[in-house]
Amino acid sequence: MVDETSDMQDLTLEDVYAVRVAIFGNALSLQKEAELLFEHQYFARAYLLAHFVTEELGKLVILAGPAVHLRKGEAVDWTRITRRFLDHGQKVGAENVLYAIAGLDSTLGSSDRIEWLRAASEAVRERVTLKNRATYVDVAENRIQSPDENISREMAAEMLEQSAKSLHAHFTTEAVVNPFMRTALLDGEDGAGETAG
Repeated sequence: MVDETSDMQDLTLEDVYAVRVAIFGNALSLQKEAELLFEHQYFARAYLLAHFVTEELGKLVILAGPAVHLRKGEAVDWTRITRRFLDHGQKVGAENVLYAIAGLDSTLGSSDRIEWLRAASEAVRERVTLKNRATYVDVAENRIQSPDENISREMAAEMLEQSAKSLHAHFTTEAVVNPFMRTALLDGEDGAGETAG
């Protein structure tokens, strides 16, 4: 079900670019907060926010299509885009695609990238499940399971590493394709330039 509070009807190309800059800024904040939580040994919550980084970055990929259509003067199916924008699995899957293209080791060939993407696609449901386990108390096999029991330090560290790599990959591509991001980088907005290193 689509959240009725999300309304992306009739966005202009400039609006889409501005939304993408805001998304990237939010992803940067989420990453910083996840790192702080990890440092203070809140591993489940660090995992959760690092996962949210990747979902937020997936929204950049989802909005790439509308940007292309708007540049060409073509219509955009905003209902479909909104649905994808709000679907956790769609956001993770979209982020995986960009990471396979821009985030993996540049020496990997296309068959290795496709294999990585295939494995990552098969793991989307598990990633969303782990995100939920990092958030909520649950009961499984007649046993109460808390987020702290479900998410280990190692799992949080791995998710933080992945989200940092994803941020770097998206920073690289956004700086090239999004004129609003280039302006934000020149102006030093939202700390966007901090991931360049």
